[in-house]
Amino acid sequence: MKIVNQIRKELGGLKPLVTSLVLLATALVWSSGCAKLKKEPESSSSTGIADSLDTVQVKMEGASLIGNPEANPSSRQALQISDKGGSTLRSLQSAWETPGTINGLGWKQVSIKEQIGQAMDPKFTNPNGANITVFGRFKNAVRILCALDFMIKEKDENGMPKDGIYQAQLTLRAGSEVARRCGFEDVGEEREMSLTIAVQEPASTAVYSKQIIINMEGMENPFTFYLKMDSEAIRVATIEAQVSDSRNFASRTLVDYDRVKDVLRFEYLSQGFSADSGNELERIFIDGKAKKGYLLSHYGTSAASHFQQNFQFLASGSPVDAERQSVAVSVGYLGQQADNGAAISDLNACVNPVDGSIQVDDSLNCQLTGFPISRATGIQASFDAHATAGDLKADEATSIRFHNETDVHTAVSQ
Repeated sequence: MKIVNQIRKELGGLKPLVTSLVLLATALVWSSGCAKLKKEPESSSSTGIADSLDTVQVKMEGASLIGNPEANPSSRQALQISDKGGSTLRSLQSAWETPGTINGLGWKQVSIKEQIGQAMDPKFTNPNGANITVFGRFKNAVRILCALDFMIKEKDENGMPKDGIYQAQLTLRAGSEVARRCGFEDVGEEREMSLTIAVQEPASTAVYSKQIIINMEGMENPFTFYLKMDSEAIRVATIEAQVSDSRNFASRTLVDYDRVKDVLRFEYLSQGFSADSGNELERIFIDGKAKKGYLLSHYGTSAASHFQQNFQFLASGSPVDAERQSVAVSVGYLGQQADNGAAISDLNACVNPVDGSIQVDDSLNCQLTGFPISRATGIQASFDAHATAGDLKADEATSIRFHNETDVHTAVSQ
């Protein structure tokens, strides 16, 4: 059972953030240099599960809008912004590099700059080795799905598994192709597991063309995926729900990439339904042809119908390295070390995408005009839309509700 529990962790159980330390450990330290993107498949129209997931990963990492030099981790003084002048701030410059402002991803108090730097680093991991950024959420959710490409040889014209019931063995070994390709780089000793895989057409094919259910020996709940992967689109919907005496949460991952228009939409929503539960909402919208990228990020804890603690930001900029001039960033937070826990919103600035310095303070008129975080009404409304873990669904009709940059921050999740 110990090995089964380790495997569950490695296969992408999207665990809830159950304490404020872990939940707000989403925050961020600038990584050294620009993120190195995973090699895209030889053709962006390549189908098949592994190639399609590679395509999405590369497109998603275009949302790491700021490539940042190594931060100075030496200062951890809990300087409170309120000591500098008091009232609600609108200047991001005044708080940008203040150490000890936010409870960070790496389980220590960091500056806002460090927070956002970590959030935009596809390779960032916390002290437990977990990648809990938006990029890590995607990888964890789909790596068992990716492994199917190496277990099922019967494929249709789109490289998807043909309908049927399959009995398969998955061997995870450090350095193997499946470990390297599907994100199991952290695998330790060699492991084998037995899987029963059911592939069928869903009741409706309007959104997805395949339903895949993976039952793993020793695991109570199966992995369920709804997929569409062809020359026109890549879509994925999957959910993990755990309801027991000790756990009451659900986490859902949705991907929609339009190959023809080169438009990517991504959403990860994790919500707890017990006292002092954690919640997380991550959204990405990228229009490759228009060279626009938007990343909305929220981490927090809540009680009843209100947030107790959170850190959230909205970043807008070009996902094309050579053409990035500035990134519009708007930040808000509640219950942090800064300002004695007061609610702070709309700390705005145009940020240099290379070194993370502030180019123009108190403005969102950057290379792309940004949106103030106070307008991100879709965050609270999306959590309010789900009263229980059973309300958060992923089925053949589930889709992403935002469509472009104008509603990525206001749309209410299904």
